[in-house]
Amino acid sequence: MAKLFQQMGVGGMIGLGCIVLGFILGGMGVWVAGPVAVLIYVAIWAVLLGIFWHYVFGPMVLANRLMSTGEDGEATIIAIAETGSSLQTGGAIPKPGMRITLDVRPANGKPVYQATIETFISMFEVQAYQPGTNVNVKIDPNNPKKIIIVDRTGAMQMHSASLGSKK
Repeated sequence: MAKLFQQMGVGGMIGLGCIVLGFILGGMGVWVAGPVAVLIYVAIWAVLLGIFWHYVFGPMVLANRLMSTGEDGEATIIAIAETGSSLQTGGAIPKPGMRITLDVRPANGKPVYQATIETFISMFEVQAYQPGTNVNVKIDPNNPKKIIIVDRTGAMQMHSASLGSKK
């Protein structure tokens, strides 16, 4: 968990603190309005937290877990395409969302298979992820469709966790 907070940085921690404070203060105000308002408030927050987990914390937790417990492998990029989303933190240049299809070769001798990940890549690094490029990956031993690319830095380490094959 400490590694996760370190990746978030000071700005992320301040943002998370503001979210928690807003939840508490808003909850106190809604409590006065009655039980129906409380139910609606909790439902809205559950949806927002689910979205936040799916797009921010979930991929970071998976990437951290795979960096320490994932199996090594190599992969060849088969295709890369923009997803239409982007990520911008602080004053950094936005990173476009990319869908990368890989032919994965586990180091343990298991058969080659195809997997797709969605990640954010700096627009200055996109040329390094073109079809035919070989990359090192970490593979989830429990679900081989969940992989991260490990031979790049920056956003690739934090946000390349796949939530499973899209096929």
